[in-house]
Amino acid sequence: MPPESVWLAFVQAALDQLGRLHPRDPTEAMLAIQIIATNAGAIDAYRMAFEAVAVPVQAARQRANAATLLRAGGWRHAPAGPTAEAAVGARA
Repeated sequence: MPPESVWLAFVQAALDQLGRLHPRDPTEAMLAIQIIATNAGAIDAYRMAFEAVAVPVQAARQRANAATLLRAGGWRHAPAGPTAEAAVGARA
């Protein structure tokens, strides 16, 4: 477990994020907390994936975990290249 000061900084950062989301009722607070937790989990999974000591299998698993968390949270990433629709439109 990390030192208490690291844990307190982490909790304070999460509370600051919660304050910036301005939940107006318990349901919005619950959703805001889920957003914060999902994002924190994805960031942590990416951190573990890119650690120098991560073996390729572990790194791939952590990247997949991060991607799954982001999809579950509703985040969608832009495609790396042109979309299929753009490619079709360019040929027309």
